[in-house]
This record gives sequence, C-alpha cells and structure tokens, in this order.
Amino acid sequence: MTHNRRQGANNIKGTNKQTVAATSLFLQFLRYPDFSYIHLEPTGFQDFNLVFNGGKKIICESKYRNNKFSYSDLKTILDNITQKDAFGKDDKILIVCKKANESLFSLVKNIKYFDYLKDKIKKNNNFSDENIYLLPKVEFWTGENAFHKGTIYELVKEIIDFWIPSEDLTSFVDSILIQQISEKSESGGTYKRSDFYNEIKMLKTRVEDRSDFFNNKIEMDDKLLKIEKDIYNTKTHKWGTGSISALSTDPDLMFFAINKLKNCNNLVLKKWHNLWQLNRNSHYLFSIFKVFENNLHTDENRKYVLNYLKMHVQDIHGFYRADFFRSDVVKIINKIITANAGNEYLYETFRIVHDMLICDKKYLFYVKSVSDDRDQWEKGEICKALYKIYQLADNALKQKVFDLLISVFNIVEDDGDFNHYAPPKVYTIINEWLDEDFEGRINKLTEKITKQYDDYYKKFGKKVSFTGWELMGGGTAF
Repeated sequence: MTHNRRQGANNIKGTNKQTVAATSLFLQFLRYPDFSYIHLEPTGFQDFNLVFNGGKKIICESKYRNNKFSYSDLKTILDNITQKDAFGKDDKILIVCKKANESLFSLVKNIKYFDYLKDKIKKNNNFSDENIYLLPKVEFWTGENAFHKGTIYELVKEIIDFWIPSEDLTSFVDSILIQQISEKSESGGTYKRSDFYNEIKMLKTRVEDRSDFFNNKIEMDDKLLKIEKDIYNTKTHKWGTGSISALSTDPDLMFFAINKLKNCNNLVLKKWHNLWQLNRNSHYLFSIFKVFENNLHTDENRKYVLNYLKMHVQDIHGFYRADFFRSDVVKIINKIITANAGNEYLYETFRIVHDMLICDKKYLFYVKSVSDDRDQWEKGEICKALYKIYQLADNALKQKVFDLLISVFNIVEDDGDFNHYAPPKVYTIINEWLDEDFEGRINKLTEKITKQYDDYYKKFGKKVSFTGWELMGGGTAF
C-alpha cells in the first residue's frame, strides 16, 4: 500500500499530538486516587482509555485536525463502540479535538435535559437508538491546549516535590514519560500510575546522589552545619544546581534552611535564586515569600522580587495541591506599592497583576484544578491590589487599568461567577475612571458595554442585539 508524502507526515504529526493529549490526561487524572492506568490503543478501540479501580473507564478519542469535529465523526465513533459491546454503565466517552461543530457541542451538552434533541439528531443525522443512548455519556475537551506539550512539563513540575533544573525536567519528561507512553501505544500496552511514581522515586535517588554537599553519604549534622555556615557567611555560599536539587529532596534540610533564611533581613536575594524555584511546593511557598517580605529594604532586592514574580505568575500552581501563590504575590505587591518608594514600581506591579488576571489556567485542562473553587476570591484580592495601583497611577497607567478590566471581566453578564458579575473593586475603578472625565469618557464606556451585551446575545442568534434594553429579564443592566 502506498501513501503520498503529505498523508504520511500528517499521520506522524497526528500520532505525536495523540501522545501529548494522552500524557496530559494521564497526569491530570493522577489527582484522583482511584485512577489506575492508561491503556494505549486497546483492542477494539482506536486511541486510549483511562481506567479506574473497579473497571470504570473513559474512552478517549483524539482528533487533531483543522476541520471541526462533526456529527458524522461522532457517529463513526459511537458506531464502533456499540459494535464492540464494550461500554460499561459507568463509562464515559471523551472527544479530544482542536475544535468541534458548535451545534453538535451544544446538543451533546444538553441532550440529557431535552428529549426533542434526541428526535432531532436521529432524524437529521441518522443516529441510531444505541448512539443516542451513549450521547449523554459524551464530553469534549477542545482547543490547542489539549495538545500543548508545555502543559505536561508544568504538571510534572508540580507533581514532584523537589526541584530540578529545567533541562533535567525536559529530559525526564521526554525520555521517560512521553517515550514510555509512545512505546506503549505501539504495542497496545498500559502505563500505570505506580509506574510513573516509581520513575519519580528513581529520579529523586539520582538527584540525591549527585550532590557534593547534600548526598546521602554525608551525616545529617554535617549537612546542617554546612547550611548554617553558608547562610550567615555568604562568601562561602557555593551551592550549584545539583546541591539545591539534592537539598530540596529532604524536607528536614529544606525547612531548616528556609527557617534560618526567614530570620535574616539583610540577604542579597539573587544569590539564593535557585532555592526560590521551590515555589511549586506548597509546603515551602509561604516561607519563601516570608523571606522576600523581610528583605525588601534595598532597591536591588525589590527589583529582584518583581522580576521573580513576573517570571512565575503564569506558572501552573495548585492543580494537585491547594496553595496560596497568587494571594501571596498580592501581599508582596501591596507591601511594595505602599512603601515610600512605591510609585517607582507601579508599572512593574501593574504588569504582574495584568498577567495574573489574563492567565486563566482552568482552560488548560480537562480535569478541574483543586484551586478552581478559590479563583473568584483570588481575583477579588488581585483587583484590590489593582485599585491601590490605580489610586497612585498617572493618567496613562489608569487607562491601562481600565482597558485591562474591560478585556478580562464581563461587567454585564458573568454566569454568576461573582456576586456582582465581577469583583466589587472592578466597578469601583470603572466608576472613578468615568467620574474623572465623564463627558469625555461616557461614550467609550457605552461602546464597551454595548459590545459586551452583543457578544453575549450572539449565542441566542445572529439577529439578536443590544438596543438599550437588557433582554435577559433580570435587573442587572449596567
């Protein structure tokens, strides 16, 4: 059988994307203790299954293509499943694709609530009764994020409870995790959660053994003396990345070091840069930020901390274990902008707040993060810091603040995400912005509000638009 070159290239690309999606979902479902393993290319199925204790499974179909996933695509998959008679009563079907037909997506989401939708898809798309029975079990994970390899690195960073340099992390993910799943795909094999955690355990052992100062052959007392000496005499501090990695594998050593550092208020923070990379570990995060708060006395340290925060605010935090990274960032920002030199750093602090608000991590994953429930509260705290920035800002920065809020928050409709559709400080800032030049700004604000209403009404039909009356029947018109 012959293939043209373009078709062969697309097949290779599709396989790689399927491996990325499979790896990402495997890592995400590690959040659940009853998740057991991923079965790659299982007999009778096309792509991979996520299998749980007790036998429940999620049948996953990965389709990386530019065309929208269609009714006929779904029917083909459902026909295959029904013919194999391999669907359990607790099973689900997950379609992973770049984009899906909008009406199909809506129908699948709502078919369990409206019987007329069953008649519609049976008549218009020739779905069998067996297909229709499966439809309420179907879910979608759409978008490029499902096939984004960088997400895998971020998840692994949070899973491991120690720090390794980025090149070591990349090597571990590429040569072990992704390679294992890719090889299992070729043989129809399985990759268990216990397999992955054993790989992490072996990685941790390798990290511990390669340090000159903190390997397992050195007595604990000698390690503690080394840490104490280096903290109080920075001229002797010569820890490389290997030593920091090894230190991070031992919680007792880490807490000893960080507690000593917390008592110092004359540190040069950049000298301990590698140590601060442990912010992914929620056990160390609070103490690291406490060290920062205690050492904001110099311009050098303030600039270092702001650059550090800019570097990390868009990292993934709190997917597996709840932490308070963003709220701790807000505390430091507040401390800097309320200090005497605060005005000097307004644009830098605004950039950090900007990045926290525009970076919505919940759209990166299919599985809900453990931090999602706290997202509303955190955004409220971020907006309080933004209001402090606004009060001290010049006109140019105030305009940037207004533009940011209008782009991030829907101030007319927000699916109830907040008590007043957006954090209260959003409305405080907008009201103050308007009052500062009512005649010059009211038309612009009206345009922004009208556009937000129009964007929302599009879901109800192309002919529905905002003409000055709020059409949802509530009393919430701006």
